[in-house]
Amino acid sequence: MFQLSDRQSAMRHRLKGMTVLCWLLLCLSNVVMPGWVHADGPVWTQAAPLASNSEGVLITSDSAGNVHVVWGNWIGSDQPEPHSSNTIFYKWWDGSRWSDPVDVLAASGVGGNARVLINGLATTGDGRVVVHWISSAGLLVSDAAIGKADDARNWHTTLIDSSKTNWSALAIDEAGERWYVVFVAEDRDQIRLISSEDAGLTWREPIVLWTTPASSSAPSNPTLSVASDGTVHLAWSETTERREWAGEAIWYARMPQGDEKQIGLREVARSSWPDGPTMDWPALATNPTGAVHLFWNNGVGSQTGRFHEWSEDSGVTWSGIEQVFPGELSGQTGRAGLVFDSAGTLHIVTSAAGPEGATAVRYFTWRNGQYAPYQTLSDVRLFCEYPGVAITNGHQLHVVRPCQVAWRSPEPSVPYYISGLVEAPVIGPKGFAEAARIGSVAGEQPPVTVPVTGTEATRAIVELDRERGVTLVGNEVLTTTASSSFLFTVAFPAALTALFVLVTVVFLHLRRSRT
Repeated sequence: MFQLSDRQSAMRHRLKGMTVLCWLLLCLSNVVMPGWVHADGPVWTQAAPLASNSEGVLITSDSAGNVHVVWGNWIGSDQPEPHSSNTIFYKWWDGSRWSDPVDVLAASGVGGNARVLINGLATTGDGRVVVHWISSAGLLVSDAAIGKADDARNWHTTLIDSSKTNWSALAIDEAGERWYVVFVAEDRDQIRLISSEDAGLTWREPIVLWTTPASSSAPSNPTLSVASDGTVHLAWSETTERREWAGEAIWYARMPQGDEKQIGLREVARSSWPDGPTMDWPALATNPTGAVHLFWNNGVGSQTGRFHEWSEDSGVTWSGIEQVFPGELSGQTGRAGLVFDSAGTLHIVTSAAGPEGATAVRYFTWRNGQYAPYQTLSDVRLFCEYPGVAITNGHQLHVVRPCQVAWRSPEPSVPYYISGLVEAPVIGPKGFAEAARIGSVAGEQPPVTVPVTGTEATRAIVELDRERGVTLVGNEVLTTTASSSFLFTVAFPAALTALFVLVTVVFLHLRRSRT
């Protein structure tokens, strides 16, 4: 048998050591590298605050891979009560960094007459970001060109209805031409839908979707989603006097594209017994295959989990109601965020009380009737509610989670941002279509719409923006530095894999040379 020389023997031992080291580094990269995908879900980036305080945070994305966030805040000294807002702030993520926050919209008046509520955020295929909000004037829609929206002079606003209400929602179809706003009537006796067929330039008269059966009930917290075939799906809760105006039932409506005469209406669920769980804050999501998912919350103090129902045929037939994590998640918190990735997996973020007793943000997925175990995405020492989620390039999740030190605390809410990659095909970002319209407010010069082009619209976004993050410990804020992105999430593990393969091949070659 051939004997290895001292030099070959030393080389063999070094290769063994390199092989073990490569294995350890490769395993370590899959455990601690930010944004890397694990079998039980993504690893999330370090939480980073988007602002020092906020109210009503909403998040969305566009086809070019940008992320947009708006929130409310009070500017001035005449704030009528904690957590009220008179100004809307905006910032966006362009694939590598966040812009500085800027106030872009504000209500007129002083004190309580200047309040604003932000109830909708969307983007269009021709490169506009759209905000739906409510002021003392009524229901408003404002929009600006993406890439220029961080300048208040580029926004224009339209008053679409003078109703005085707090409950409404916005959705826009894929073409960006049909805009919809659903809202609760001023007298709280009807659910109404108002629409535009020319990208927000003009608005039709509202139509009535549902009228309460008696003065002892009222609609609340409506939501809507427009499917890829143009079908409009709507949901809302019915509150009742006997439940002290908590939610007692969930309703759903379906309207084929532009066909107001073919609206289908059904009662999804009702908690009819006195001690049954209240039902509220329905959320909707649709995907290109025609699936529709409806998700809502259970009642305060109950242990029935969350509720979920879905349709595979655009809302014609339904699966039946499922309880999600009964005995584990509970509480009547704000609306959940739902989004599909490019593989058809539904990602859900919801605020709920868990086994540890904290109201925190929980994340889980649904695919083919199966729910993955949930992850907790916020510090259980804080009170976190109204999370939002968006997705870019089919595989990168972006989550905002407003948190306070305690429920109903007078202290401001801080919006934290995290991101993570999921196991789904990467969809390259698209450019924006040429803008088909220019809108304006009476008396103002209309802003020029300039589509985002070049690298802003065509870059491949596979990296995570890792800004300086913060972690709350008690009442202290600890600042930590999180490194960037692609090098650690993709390139470094791939390089380790290649190195391991190379070392293994050399080692096996030397081993065969012994005989």
